[in-house]
Amino acid sequence: MGASDETWRGLPAMTLASLVLAVTLALLGVRPPAPLAADAAPERFSAGRALETMKGIFAPEGEAAPHPIGSSENAAARGRIVAALRALGLEPEVQERVVCNGSVCGWVANVIAVIPGAEEDPAAPAVMIAAHYDSVPAGPGIGDDGSGVGIVLESARALLAGPPPQSPVVLLIDDGEEVGLLGALAFVRHHPLAERVAVVVNTEARGARGPSRMFETKGESAWMLAAYLGEAGGLEPKPSSLSAAIYERMPNDTDLTIFGEAGMSGLNFAFIGGLEHYHRPSDDFEHLSVGSLQQQGDNVLAATRGLAAVDLGAAPPEGDAIYHPAFGVVPRMPGFLGLPLAALLMLGVVAATIFALRRERVRRRGLGLALVLPLAALVLAAGVDQLLGMLMQALSGSEIGIVLHPWPRWLAFVLGALAAGAGLVALVGERCTADQLRVASAAWASLLALLVAALLPGGVMVFGLLAAAAALPLLPVTWPRLATPGGRAALDLATALLVAWLVFDLALALAEAFGFTLAVALGAVLCLALLPTLGIFASCVARWPRLRAWTPAGALGLATLTAVIAGFMPVFSEDHALPLSLIAVYGEEGGEEGEAQLFAEVYGYMPPADELDAMALAHEPSPRRAWTWGSLLAGPRFAAEAPAGLRLEAVEVEATGTGRRVRGHLRSGRGCLWGQLAVPESAGLSAVKIADDWAEPRKLPGGLVGVNLRGMPAAGAELILEFEGAAPVELHTADSCLALPSGQETVARVRGARAAWIAPIQTGDREIVLESQPL
Repeated sequence: MGASDETWRGLPAMTLASLVLAVTLALLGVRPPAPLAADAAPERFSAGRALETMKGIFAPEGEAAPHPIGSSENAAARGRIVAALRALGLEPEVQERVVCNGSVCGWVANVIAVIPGAEEDPAAPAVMIAAHYDSVPAGPGIGDDGSGVGIVLESARALLAGPPPQSPVVLLIDDGEEVGLLGALAFVRHHPLAERVAVVVNTEARGARGPSRMFETKGESAWMLAAYLGEAGGLEPKPSSLSAAIYERMPNDTDLTIFGEAGMSGLNFAFIGGLEHYHRPSDDFEHLSVGSLQQQGDNVLAATRGLAAVDLGAAPPEGDAIYHPAFGVVPRMPGFLGLPLAALLMLGVVAATIFALRRERVRRRGLGLALVLPLAALVLAAGVDQLLGMLMQALSGSEIGIVLHPWPRWLAFVLGALAAGAGLVALVGERCTADQLRVASAAWASLLALLVAALLPGGVMVFGLLAAAAALPLLPVTWPRLATPGGRAALDLATALLVAWLVFDLALALAEAFGFTLAVALGAVLCLALLPTLGIFASCVARWPRLRAWTPAGALGLATLTAVIAGFMPVFSEDHALPLSLIAVYGEEGGEEGEAQLFAEVYGYMPPADELDAMALAHEPSPRRAWTWGSLLAGPRFAAEAPAGLRLEAVEVEATGTGRRVRGHLRSGRGCLWGQLAVPESAGLSAVKIADDWAEPRKLPGGLVGVNLRGMPAAGAELILEFEGAAPVELHTADSCLALPSGQETVARVRGARAAWIAPIQTGDREIVLESQPL
């Protein structure tokens, strides 16, 4: 590979040290700060104070409980939120509404307060801090989004401790987010303050730990980012336009989705580590990272202060920004510069390559092969890591992406990517020189930046920085003074460090969001981190030929061994449970009168066969029903009389041209909070009105269409069904109480057989009564 005697003797060891340093810096970069104690300065956000507030609201007797929409626990938490706001000297109000979002309707109660602006103008545009206080039925929701409640209240206290903000600050702690963003919808549709809100700072969580990231924006982002970063000086903020661009293309929603659709600008903050606790019983105080709470609170308070200092009455400057945290800072630039700068960088790499070829500083022969090698390395790394992932899944018996012991898997994937790159360099041998591989790596990095700028503009900052770093080793081939062993080594090592730091940080965020399910993508991303080492490895092989065989073989062998070890390590524990909820169902098709059946609801991850046998559950899923969103495993039947379900009473039918309108009073005979109405798709159901709002029926399994009801009051509600046809129809109802029946021996036996490392998720264990009535 040429010039072997010019390769610096310490290059292999220093390259490894650079990669280790890059990993260390990436890990340090995602570590939340130390929390501030309750006696911190009053104008500062204190996680200690926020935690005390949260415990007073969600665990006044020592243990937090689920508090889904409509529950007595939800009402009690709401009362304590109101009291906390009054203790700050504010005048909170509770907005109660029935609201429908598509096919979901709910009875929400939002808590709203206002911190006046300095000018005390009652019509002045406002900043709003928003969080939701309802939880899913399966867990106490301390991370999602009890942390948000604590952050809103502590931020309000900090704002009141300092000079009044220039603009008013609205505090919205809404209800019903978990069932369909209902509280946010009730606010924007029906509260007069919504017209004054110019910009929103939303705080969320999808887990229990991890760095607080600003992952989504609504509206023109440049002015919001400038206002936020202007206040976030020493906080090591982590906003990313790449995250925002990716999230925009995903089907996920938060309350900010509703606020954005209403024309409000906004910033969305969340920590998403600890996905194993999300919507589960372990989303509690024990597992919440107080450091994550501190960082999220610092970010929300900084963004609120910065935005409240802007003249919101004037039209905000137009334009989006491109930004990404890198090397401990947040570089940003106007969005319109992304594509031109990426193109300029690409042209610079092409020009440097042409210059080097003309001056014969880079050999022409073999350049084509060298240009193919980085792409081949990416593809091969993706394939190798996919195979390693499949091996780990097969040995562990689980396809779950969030595992109890992630670090062996990380090591296996890194070694797999290293084996792919080193193996290809060893394979081509002396047909490519080290300088040719440096040119090829820079060319592919700059091309990738150009493609990202064109197709995903929000990501051009991170990939542009990566391409600029990858181009550093081209300096010696264009500037001879740097073409010394020491100069080349310094630039190679700088490139290896900078690129690996950027890419490992990206890989950590990717794994935090998706776990190890995207092994192909992780392999390709990790190979990007190793791209600058292709030229280094080529130089080292030229000087030490034995590395040609030993490095790829050793890396692949270690990757396989690590994957085997990872595969045999436990995937689940009590703190890292496999999700499975139990449902007792009365009136299931095929059952007999006086009989009920247990089902298990699973969410893509099957328990081992011995655990299924212990719970007397089927090994194969049965067809999905209208009343569940997971897959069902049939369980034992047991003798039980069905309790009263969801019925339509005082029914009135009137003709409407070619159709019919059915009126009645809908009520659960047991006072259950959740329910479902459905009719055959052929019935022509066109609209459903619940109390004051209209729902849009959606298709359900089993040839049905219907709507879901959340937080129903015990007194029930008025219902109107409009049909396009005049023929009688069968109304199917599902009445859901959010707990299993007590006193049933079969239910107790199956629940007792559920292992400690298997736990309910989302809607949790419940009891459903299915009924039909003719209309």
